[in-house]
Amino acid sequence: MSASNQPSLAKFILQRATDISLANGKTLFRSGDFADACYWLKTGLLKAVVASPTGEQRIVSFLSPGSMVGELCLVDGKPRSTTVEAVGDCLLSRVSRSAFTQILEEHPEMRSAVMMSLASHLRRAYDETAAASFMTVKARIAHALLSLADQIGEAAADGQVAIRYRIRHSDIAAMSGLARESVSRVMADWGRAGLAVQLDGRLVVQPSGLEREQIGRAHV
Repeated sequence: MSASNQPSLAKFILQRATDISLANGKTLFRSGDFADACYWLKTGLLKAVVASPTGEQRIVSFLSPGSMVGELCLVDGKPRSTTVEAVGDCLLSRVSRSAFTQILEEHPEMRSAVMMSLASHLRRAYDETAAASFMTVKARIAHALLSLADQIGEAAADGQVAIRYRIRHSDIAAMSGLARESVSRVMADWGRAGLAVQLDGRLVVQPSGLEREQIGRAHV
């Protein structure tokens, strides 16, 4: 859940939270864990990952400051569905299950914010399923880059978007469900074309061009 969806919920949650730190590479929680709390990301970057039975990992999303993490499992009572790891050192606010439940009981209007978060998660899951099922290699990579631009990007010159954090080809591969070598070949082509270039250590993308790659190369 992003901060823009529920500023009022953030106010109530942060009043009952305890700050915790999570070092780079450490795990916040794992898929299958009992959900005993949710978290508000204050600084740093997190990634949510799912794994296949064979151990292959897929990055579901990156979470930037202002994101709420793990709240849906507190609503439906199910175990964690993803593993969440720190990408860089993070500072989070932790809210226990009991405190979260009490907030919703005392402020039922906040349930709409949680429902918006659920709808956002479902839409993202649908988009990812469609990307994996119907898109070509280049379209899937374009879809991953556009997701990064939406989640952790900031406006740059000439309609471009700069990704605020260091993203590796292996991360893009894990988002798109492709081999890293395939991603590297496409990224080299797009670098020469100006669709995705490295500037001052950051990945800068051209959304309009990537949207054409995503739509124009999808199977119909």
